[in-house]
Parts: sequence; C-alpha cells; structure tokens
Amino acid sequence: MKNAIIQKGAVIEDGVIFGENVVVGNNTVIKSGSIIGDNVIIGACSVIGGNGFQLIKDKNDINMTIPHIGRVKIGNNVIIGDNSTISKSLFEGFTSIGNNTKIDNHVHIAHNCILGDNCVLAANCTMFGSSELKSNVWIAPNAAIMNKVVVGENAFIGASSFVHKNVKPGSRMFGIPAININE
Repeated sequence: MKNAIIQKGAVIEDGVIFGENVVVGNNTVIKSGSIIGDNVIIGACSVIGGNGFQLIKDKNDINMTIPHIGRVKIGNNVIIGDNSTISKSLFEGFTSIGNNTKIDNHVHIAHNCILGDNCVLAANCTMFGSSELKSNVWIAPNAAIMNKVVVGENAFIGASSFVHKNVKPGSRMFGIPAININE
C-alpha cells in the first residue's frame, strides 16, 4: 500500500492487494481477495467484494443463497463513487472493472460482471449478474443492464433504460425495454 489514504472507519480485510496512490473513503469496506490497481479512488460507504445474491431452491422448494467465493479486480485510474457496491464473482474468477472507468454514486455491479476500459456508469445504475460492458460504454442515470447481456463497444444507454438484450457496438439505446434509436 504505497501512498494509500485510508479514511476514518474504513475496513480493509486481510488479503486485499493495493496498488499505489489508492484513496479509500470513510466507512468503506473492501473484502478479502479484492485487487485494487494504481490511482484508484473509492468513495465513502461503498462495499467492494461483498457477496452477491444468487438463489437456488432446495428439495423442499425453499430459497437458499449460494455463497460467493470469487474476487473483484479493479484496474488503474478508476473512480468509484459513494455508496456503490461491487460484488465478488460467484465461483472462480473476478468481477472486473477496466482501466480508466468512472463509476458514480449509488451504482450496483453484481457478481461476475465485466466492465471494459474507459466506461462511465452514472448514478443509480444497476448491472445484473454476469453482464458485460465492452470498452468506452456510457450508462446514463438509473439504467439497468439485465444479467448475461453484453453491451458493445462505444454504446450509450439512456437514462432509466432497461437493457434486456445484447447491444451492438456504437448503439444508442433508450426506453423500457431499451431500443436502438440508430435503427
């Protein structure tokens, strides 16, 4: 942890790997196994590497949660706003945040998500489990990306849009459900 600033009330569990020049905000929790790159800022009251929410039914049709045992990897030059959550991957591998990505306040990134380089996620966005953003994607406030959806490079998702199908590179998606206004 070279040149790290860990603010009051932050909890850094054993086994977290820090790059250089990391800032962790007040009351943020970074769970064991997380890897944080260089020049990363994580705002206040955020949780990095917490358990996601995955349910299965047991033989009696009772909902049971599955513990997550994967990790989170955050690239270099990333900013994560206040009150944001990035869940660790379900089994192996990483929930991954690419270099130069900017994440606003109150964003939720579920297990096994992959964000490419230079993405922007505005306030209150939600990425469901195993969704993926290729590089240079912009997600406007309150948008939701459904599980297993891939958003192509250079796409834009409009405010309050709900994306439930894969998005072609360069698309401009708006609405519920989101449609490509370029077509």
